[in-house]
Amino acid sequence: MQTSCYCRVKELRLITIRKFQQSDLLQTANILAVSFGYMFQKLRNVPENKLADLLIKAGIVYPLPFKGYIIATQNREIVGIMMLKWLSQKRRKVKRDISAASKYGFLNVFRLLLGLHLLDSKPKNGYVILNILPSCHQSEVRA
Repeated sequence: MQTSCYCRVKELRLITIRKFQQSDLLQTANILAVSFGYMFQKLRNVPENKLADLLIKAGIVYPLPFKGYIIATQNREIVGIMMLKWLSQKRRKVKRDISAASKYGFLNVFRLLLGLHLLDSKPKNGYVILNILPSCHQSEVRA
């Protein structure tokens, strides 16, 4: 199943593509929270304004730069995220701090991680998976 998300962007010619930096983490988590908030809300009951914090503390948003982690910016604001995934790709291991996310409930965090693990796909040899997340305000999202 393929889902499309359409968002308004001011001017395409002003978009800059660059590598992810650790300082992008919060904006990246916010984009993920807005893009998939409907799915996360079904898995556990976390207030919308705390969702980005949960995604960071549970290790769902990858916090470190790696080859294939790309950011699109416009006027110094992140407007999109692209992550490439291939079989021999190297990423540093990041520990999930489940105890830090415990204020959201261990069962809620476990269900969230399990659901995301089941949705995660591994690339076949010779193929690349491309994940793209546009930055959309909830009022702009059309699926």
